[in-house]
Amino acid sequence: MLLHAHQFVVALAHGGASILGFASSSLRVHVGVRMAAMDARILSILAIVTRELEKPQLVRHRAGQLRLSPSRFEHLFKKETGQAFKAFVRANRMTRAKDMLQDPTLRIKEVAASVGYSDVSNFAHDFRKQYGQPASGSRSPSP
Repeated sequence: MLLHAHQFVVALAHGGASILGFASSSLRVHVGVRMAAMDARILSILAIVTRELEKPQLVRHRAGQLRLSPSRFEHLFKKETGQAFKAFVRANRMTRAKDMLQDPTLRIKEVAASVGYSDVSNFAHDFRKQYGQPASGSRSPSP
């Protein structure tokens, strides 16, 4: 069973996953009672991207880190995670942005920049597409 990359990263971030050890070139990960084997190269990219969401996430750059062609990287990423690299990055950016928007002291422009968007209108478009509402509509009501 393979976890979707986004689910894996969320589980890992919340302490729901623990690394059990290496099995050939795959990393075995225990999540609850299920086991999943994920290519260690892709797992390393998941960790980097999640840690560095504010930085540009280019397929060619991440592929180069693994010494793969961009097309081979995209194929392997999709095979291992069940989603395209760009979709993974966007989903993680939107999840983090939604969490950050709960802080009423942060401006939407600041949230957008902290998750890697230099253009607020692109951020607003992606946010609305992901959640069906504007970023300002997802804020918690002020006390």
